[in-house]
Amino acid sequence: MKLHKIIFTTFIVLLTIISCSQNNSTNDIDTTIADNVQVYENDSLSNIKEVYITVLEPKKNDKKYNYTLHDLNTYYDNEILEDEPELKVIFQEGRNGVIDKDDFGFGLSDSNGIMELRGQSSRIADLKSYKIKLNSKTPWDGFETVNLNKHPFDDLRIRNKITFELIKEIDNITSARTQFVHLYVRDYSEGNYSNNFVDYGLFTHIENIDREYLDNHDLDKNGYLYKVENFEFKRYEDILLDVDDTDYDEDEFENILEIKGVDDHKKLLKMLDAVNNDRININEVIDTYFDRENFVTWLALNIITDNVDTQSRNYFLYSPLDSETWYFLPWDYDKGLGGYSNTRPIWTRGVSNYWGIILVNRFLKNENNLIELTNKVDELYNDLDQEKIDNLVDLYKPIAKYYLNRYPDNLINDLTNEEIDAEFELLRNSITTNKNEYYKSLERPMPVFLNSPYVTGNFIEFDWSDSYDFMNDDFYYSFELSDKPDFSTIIYQEDKMYNNELIIKRLPPGKYFYRVIVTNSKGNHTDAFDIYLDDETLTYYYGVKQFVVI
Repeated sequence: MKLHKIIFTTFIVLLTIISCSQNNSTNDIDTTIADNVQVYENDSLSNIKEVYITVLEPKKNDKKYNYTLHDLNTYYDNEILEDEPELKVIFQEGRNGVIDKDDFGFGLSDSNGIMELRGQSSRIADLKSYKIKLNSKTPWDGFETVNLNKHPFDDLRIRNKITFELIKEIDNITSARTQFVHLYVRDYSEGNYSNNFVDYGLFTHIENIDREYLDNHDLDKNGYLYKVENFEFKRYEDILLDVDDTDYDEDEFENILEIKGVDDHKKLLKMLDAVNNDRININEVIDTYFDRENFVTWLALNIITDNVDTQSRNYFLYSPLDSETWYFLPWDYDKGLGGYSNTRPIWTRGVSNYWGIILVNRFLKNENNLIELTNKVDELYNDLDQEKIDNLVDLYKPIAKYYLNRYPDNLINDLTNEEIDAEFELLRNSITTNKNEYYKSLERPMPVFLNSPYVTGNFIEFDWSDSYDFMNDDFYYSFELSDKPDFSTIIYQEDKMYNNELIIKRLPPGKYFYRVIVTNSKGNHTDAFDIYLDDETLTYYYGVKQFVVI
């Protein structure tokens, strides 16, 4: 009996050791990401640096840089140019209109950098944003890449800087260095050497996220890094391939994820396979491939700042070389903190804004995970307290007013002082507004994707994705069909449908529109994700899908 007891006890101990070892392989490993706060020690909250850029005349037979400043600024309106222009420039810093001997770039007569346009939607704005790649041997304030952002869609031009100042105090996420810049540009590109410097107004320089950034923030500079361009954590099997695949196309790959680190995608694809495999529990996916605190913090941060333009872009994915863990790095907050207050679909407010992301969708269908996100939203609301917001608003308001009331920043949106004051009040109260919107979004059913209808014989079949209700309330679909995008006339409608498909008789040839509204038993409703843009009137119609019957 004693021998049997010893054997049994030993067996239990071994099982315990094995179990602990297995748990340590996922949940118990410390994957916490911590920013290097020392990197911000010499940064100024409100100092404005003067930067002077001279655009040089192209040299003969220099095909790559054979462009003018006009070519660069009109690239998206110029149908002749095939390649996006890059310009050789002299980049200098000055003070009070003078470039002194102690200033960066003093006395230069040849280029020390290459300038190009930067941003996505900002490239079509009247006032452009620029990226300058400096000679690696002579960085400016430690920066080899200088991102000068005009932020034309932020009426105040300062929301991005405010947000990254706030992020510096948040755990489990990284921020970025920022600096206000007053830019002056002198154009020699067309051979007119009598041109003087022209005032380009206020810009915000933000630290470029690249290998240098990773190194400066105590991350693995040799790791994996992707800039998210058009990505919802779907598998994208035909495009997201490894480099050794015969069908691999780097340009197509980078339309979804821009490669900034290791040029080997096996680890990324392994993670995406797991995210899109419904047979693997989502918490196992999270604990194996992500740092839970970082992921939840990133999601809650976007919600509490209402950084709406982050469903499929405007952030980075990073993973150390010797780790399976992926991290979210924030990027671009100029539409947050009340910056996107125009007419918009109801689903862009709160958690529903991220429902189309496969990872978020699966994660939040777990009740405990939803509670975890809600707790993090409340935590960040307390961390980003009103006093911090008020102090930054009071600090940046005079800066914004000075530039918004003068050329050229008043060209974008010529605001009165009263309108600027009102915009700052919107910013000041935005954290509270966004928290309340988050709780409202939990009461609404989630939006759906409308599929393109298809004709079978004498019938047309419509279908759409399933909705979801966090409160477990019953919900139904309302279907409407029209030949006008504003639905001023209704051809067919069906109310209180509990299935997500509908078959009707074939329509005469023509262009049509349909929409589906989801309503729950408490009367809360939401539109579909789809948006139709009328090319003639440039009007957006939310929750609307266009289709053509031939």
